[in-house]
Amino acid sequence: MIIKHVSDYYPDKDLTRTMPIFFIEDLELSELPLETISEGRMLDQDHGKGTYKNQSTRKDLQTTFRKVYDKELKKIVKEINEKYLPELLQGSRYNTWGRMTEEVTLGQGYAILKDEPGFLMAPHIDNREVGSVMSLNIRDNPVGTKFYNLSELEVLHYQKNPGWKKFKEDRFMFEGPKERGTGVLWWNHNTTMHGIENDSSQDRYTIYSITPIFDYFRKRIDERVEQNTHKIINKKGEIMETRKKPKALICGGKTKFGKALADRLEQHTELTVLGTDELNDPNVLEMVDDDYDKIFFNHNRPINGYEDLAKEGIDINCMLPYRIVKKQKRKAKIGWMITPDAHHAQGYPTEMYSKEEWFQTYIVIKAIHMSMQRSFSEDHNTFVADPGGITPENTEDKVTVIVTHLMSDEELELLTAY
Repeated sequence: MIIKHVSDYYPDKDLTRTMPIFFIEDLELSELPLETISEGRMLDQDHGKGTYKNQSTRKDLQTTFRKVYDKELKKIVKEINEKYLPELLQGSRYNTWGRMTEEVTLGQGYAILKDEPGFLMAPHIDNREVGSVMSLNIRDNPVGTKFYNLSELEVLHYQKNPGWKKFKEDRFMFEGPKERGTGVLWWNHNTTMHGIENDSSQDRYTIYSITPIFDYFRKRIDERVEQNTHKIINKKGEIMETRKKPKALICGGKTKFGKALADRLEQHTELTVLGTDELNDPNVLEMVDDDYDKIFFNHNRPINGYEDLAKEGIDINCMLPYRIVKKQKRKAKIGWMITPDAHHAQGYPTEMYSKEEWFQTYIVIKAIHMSMQRSFSEDHNTFVADPGGITPENTEDKVTVIVTHLMSDEELELLTAY
């Protein structure tokens, strides 16, 4: 088998150097015995308009000889994938897939086509689902695939005009090979405007193999799906099921830093956000599900002193998180927002503490959160987050640290975002 770029055959045509089209020669491809054919279904591939409409004279043939082509095409595709593809794609000026060309492989699906005299497929670029096309001659054919220096806009504009036929002929560039054991391979690209016109009195027989664009990157797509598939684990560490996005809850996610957290989490999870109104609702626990994968407690009801703490502060700031965690039926990643004053208390000089009751009760709340984190660490992956001082300038960076850790499986008791 020999594969050469079309520019090797037409060196005088500068445009061919940018066209991802390759001629194939010396194929081990048997001649189709016509006596083995049973007429197949008619194919209506309407790429033309008006007088250039395809007249449905292309047929997808059924033949007992197909088992021979199954083996021969498998061998051809294997050789192209292993021997030729890296060279054909390396450094191509017509490469539209970037570094992902390393994933490209041709598929082995095909049809055996018969284009009868009068068959016309107007110049077109294949739909974007098509990654590549390979057309192989299984008999000496009267015509080959024709390629044009045309854009899709020009075709749409001119093919309805009386001068279309001459305009098309003026933009004709070259015709693919026609002899048995030859063929043409092209990547679907804006420069591969092509058509077929069997203006002879003979039938044209080809093997027509399309590789869908998704098949090129099936391995990469499967890897991405695996990466984005969240494993749901019960409290015994057993995988129960999987789903595309983890389910998350954030308490205190509708204002300031909490909203920034929620906005980021929403990109990665199926998120429920509870703000001040919901948290103050006596029925708030009914708004909470029992199967979250990620939970973050960012809320803090302001406390005016010990009396306020005893009346309402403990219930919203401490007992509500406690009840939400207890409601969960499977293992979750759970975090609480705290303050450095809570976990650094013993090392801080006395003068750094406010003696005001509101501050002292605030420290009490955060200390309880730290205790909860440790208490629930047996059944869940828990942590407390100390973001340090938050300003408009550093908010996004601190959000990144917290969300990245919340979304990971890493186990860490104290997360700092200084």
